[in-house]
Amino acid sequence: MASSLARAPSRPSLARAASRATAGPRAAVPRAPASPSPSPSPSPSPSAPRRSVRVGATDAGATDDATGEAWVPARREALASDVVRAMFERDAALEPRLRRIPLPPSRVPRSLTRMLMTNAASGEGGRASSSGSGSGNPFRDATHPRRLRVPDYENALADGCELTPTPRADGARRMRCGAANAYVAELFRRAARCSDDDGDGDGAAAARLSRYDLFHAHVFVRASGGRGGVVGLLMHALEYPRYDDADFPFALGNCQRGSDVAFAPAAAAGRNILWTADAAGRCAFARLDTSETSPLRGLLTVPALHTTYEGDFGDAVLGDLLYFNGVADGRKPKHSVFAFPR
Repeated sequence: MASSLARAPSRPSLARAASRATAGPRAAVPRAPASPSPSPSPSPSPSAPRRSVRVGATDAGATDDATGEAWVPARREALASDVVRAMFERDAALEPRLRRIPLPPSRVPRSLTRMLMTNAASGEGGRASSSGSGSGNPFRDATHPRRLRVPDYENALADGCELTPTPRADGARRMRCGAANAYVAELFRRAARCSDDDGDGDGAAAARLSRYDLFHAHVFVRASGGRGGVVGLLMHALEYPRYDDADFPFALGNCQRGSDVAFAPAAAAGRNILWTADAAGRCAFARLDTSETSPLRGLLTVPALHTTYEGDFGDAVLGDLLYFNGVADGRKPKHSVFAFPR
């Protein structure tokens, strides 16, 4: 499939992406191999910038402390492709590591799967179709052009924290389809309610919908792994765990200030949550078990923090969705969904 949007070069992180100095939505650029980057700072002091700092992805020469194996981007991408396929077609080796989450009772809104057809029709390099319609990013085309004020979620601004992937002053969007916003809100709510416990009592506790834990998802599309392509959301829980000299000696910037979320290995091993749907209307939802004995550990870019990279799962990363639980002032949950196309 010719990708309608090239990749962003940003490195994966435990926390939200650091701010770009430029205003406006981030432009995507072609994918490049992961470049070496500094390790997370062990200092307990938050960083000076207003927005969060990144925990960098490991480069191809890094190794997993638990297994001693090298972390190779191509190997991650191949495994991510297998995971996407296994979401629909159960794989004996991977199924025990996909902790299935009950799906919403409603059908997947067509506006979400329509992004697959728009993506395929938009041509090389993110160019719009010959008819002149469309931006080249089907996620952008699925959102309303009106900019929304981004609420101060859980008093983050008092800590000098902007949770948005682009400058907060630029505002946010919302998907045109109300059913799609409601569906995404329900996915977040179900991810938070469903623990990573397979019945043996040692599973991770459910995530909490908060600025320190679960509020963010990456939107991606890929040509393979499903019937007619796949659109997916990769959610990351445990975005900003509390700094702790022993258990979590990583400073993640202003957005970590005041965190009451403790880092626990069992919870971290289930912090990556994947939803996929294909053009045929099939969908699946699961936590990915990236514990030390799991084959899915090969997905990790920052093994100590159980960080996966959204770019490994899709041919194109189209943007981000944020769910700010409880900020809708008594309105429906769908009004707490904010979209940020790239």
